[in-house]
This record gives sequence, C-alpha cells and structure tokens, in this order.
Amino acid sequence: MILSILLSIILLLSPIAYADDIQAGDAAPDFRLMTLKGEVLSLTDYRNSILVFIYWNPEHKRSALALNDAQSIFNKYGKKGVQFAGITADAGKKDVVLNIVDTDKIEFPILLDNERKVYDNYQIRVYPTTVIIDKEGKLSYILPGHPLTYAAALEGYIRLALGEIDKDSLTEILSPGKEDVDESANEAERRYNLALEFAGSGLSGQAIETVKKSIESKPDIAKSHILLGFLLLGNKEADQALSSFDKAIELDPDSKDAKTGLGEVYILKNELDKAIEILTSATVANPYSQKAYYDLGRAYELTGEKDRSIEMYKKAVHNILEKNLLPSSFSKCK
Repeated sequence: MILSILLSIILLLSPIAYADDIQAGDAAPDFRLMTLKGEVLSLTDYRNSILVFIYWNPEHKRSALALNDAQSIFNKYGKKGVQFAGITADAGKKDVVLNIVDTDKIEFPILLDNERKVYDNYQIRVYPTTVIIDKEGKLSYILPGHPLTYAAALEGYIRLALGEIDKDSLTEILSPGKEDVDESANEAERRYNLALEFAGSGLSGQAIETVKKSIESKPDIAKSHILLGFLLLGNKEADQALSSFDKAIELDPDSKDAKTGLGEVYILKNELDKAIEILTSATVANPYSQKAYYDLGRAYELTGEKDRSIEMYKKAVHNILEKNLLPSSFSKCK
C-alpha cells in the first residue's frame, strides 16, 4: 500500500515524461486534427496559451472521469489562458464519443486522431493520459492514468504553469501525507481492483470476499456494490444480489450497470415484466448498453416474444462477444 502510493507520487512529481524519447522542456510534437464539429485544429492554434489535452478511450470509465475533472478545471481556469482538448483514436465510435460529450456536458473540443499520430508521437501508454504544454509550445508534464489524486495534481500543475504557486507548494499539494488523503478510499480501491483480478481468473469465492472487504473499507462507493451484485448473480444468489444493486442505486440513482444487474435479478426471480421495464431504462443514453440489450433479449425470449428477443440480441451482438458480457464499470468489454 505504502509503496504503491509512493510510486504514484513519484510519477506525479516527476517533470520528465515516462516515454524515453520525450522529455519535459522539449518542443511538443505538432499535430493537425479534425474536431467532432468538422473543424481543424493544430498545436499552433494554442500558441500563447497553456494547453491541456486528455488522450482518452470512450470505453474506459476512467477516461470519462478524467474528462469530467478536466471540464471542472477548465471552468475555473479557462479565462486565465488555459485551454483544454480531448483526443481520441476511436473515430469509428463517433456516436459513442458524441453521446459521452453531450451527456457529460464537455465544452472543450474533442479531436479525432484517426491515424494515431498523436498516440505515437506522444508515446501514449495508458488511458487516459493527460499532457500539459506551455505557452511556448514546450512539453511540461505528462500524467498517466486517473489516480485518486488526479484532479488535485492537474490543478496543481496548471497553477505552477501560471505562476500562482512554486514547486514547494506543488509538492505539498501532491504529498501523500496530506490530511485530506482518504486512506479508506485508497484501501477500498485496492481491494476492488484485487477482486476484479480474482473474478477475471474465475476465483469467484475470493472475489466476493475481497469486494466485501472493499465495501467495509468504504461503504459509499457504488461500483463495489455493483461488482458484488454481479458476483452473487453468478452464484444464483438473487436476493443478496438484489440487496447489493439496490444499495448501488441508492448511492448512484443513474447507474446503468446497477439497473442492468437489477434486471438480471428479476429474470432470475422470473419477474419478467419488472426485468423488461428496468432493463429498458438501463439502455437509455447508455454507451455501454450491450449487457442490458442481451438481458432484454433473454427476458423477451422467456415471455415468448421472439421478434423482440431477436431485435435485442442483434443490438447486443454487434458490440460485444458473448464471452465478454459483463457490465461496463468492471469489464474489459471492447
């Protein structure tokens, strides 16, 4: 635990990019990309501004979290000469990208890296990756991933670039010893990720016990209850799974994954009308709706509505193979 925190802090504090051939202070590689609105923007368009761009994947939940954090910081610093952009290589999923941008009210431009030149030139290794470029077009920092300290770190780097704080103040912001670090959240996240590894290895019992410990560490994290619910469903424990999904919806009323899980519970309990109602709501404005459509197909099939069942299965199949049918918040669905 301590070692992992220290490693995260070292990565965040280091002004040197993690790619071998890109260093802080180097001229940032130029780019010329089309936006979702059909405009063309290049790095030179941002000269004399601090540019923050987030290279993201629309099917990675942490990418969406980074975009939302960036939007909040953009609202705060946009008038101070700080510009933001999102860059994605998934041009083939433009509808999904548009839906996320619209739903999350992302106001800064989203650029399409169709030929993955920015991906290669900036040596992107993980999603999301956040790059900060100074007013002279030089690389300042690269922040890989979306750790718990992401929003504070990004704002700190921006304030340093603006001259509002010095490096000692930035170090204090990023310090693991700060009182506002939520150790229970860190522990809950660690156990949640370990439970995912157990689940991916087919170790259901260990996964269930580990995610329960995650919930004990931090009971108010919806995704832990969702994961527990789906693991319990795998054991056909419908009533216990129902309790987990109900708790997740209490914490996050808009959770499509929790609603999908509830729908599957009702299928298991043979309450098909309830299942169809809640699964239908889970597909609305949901870029990760393949599991909900698959379960809708099952529900309609059990009611004897074959045409509707086939329609739902078709909607699920074009996005996902049957072996990957897991909810978006903890699956590796592509």
